[in-house]
Amino acid sequence: MKGIKPAMAGVLTALLLAACQTTSGSTTYSWPSFQSGLRLGPSSSPVKAELPPVKLTPAAPTITPAHAAYGGIWEGWMCRDRVVDLKIAVTEVTDAGATVSYASGSTSFGSFEHPPITARFSGDVLRGTFRNGVDLILGMRSDGNMNVKYDAENWCTGILRNTAPLPKA
Repeated sequence: MKGIKPAMAGVLTALLLAACQTTSGSTTYSWPSFQSGLRLGPSSSPVKAELPPVKLTPAAPTITPAHAAYGGIWEGWMCRDRVVDLKIAVTEVTDAGATVSYASGSTSFGSFEHPPITARFSGDVLRGTFRNGVDLILGMRSDGNMNVKYDAENWCTGILRNTAPLPKA
């Protein structure tokens, strides 16, 4: 019986480690609790976001529909009281990730754009990092609209609608 206890302990430890790796490896993103209550509509910003000219590249037919749905030009708002006008272009989509352009407009910061970034799919979100170290997180909603989070020390979230989907291949 003495030999069984160490052996069982080893088996239980291995099972526990495997379970922890499975759960800690979960890639479902946790949006703030209020995110699902955000609704589409115009921003309250008098300063409008202006994207530079972008070329939307058709998604290859082999790309999963869930990933291809991210493609196109998205418009909406972000932050409390909808104070940031926002436009995002997801111009090239693969099953690994996408090229993303970002432009915002607000009274506080004026009209602003980041150079395009390469974002990667991570579970149920598309995530990239701007040159200034701020993360951009995009996630599809069940209604076909998109959640957005500008994830800095003072983060804010919003909602976008697709105004120009990717062209068909």
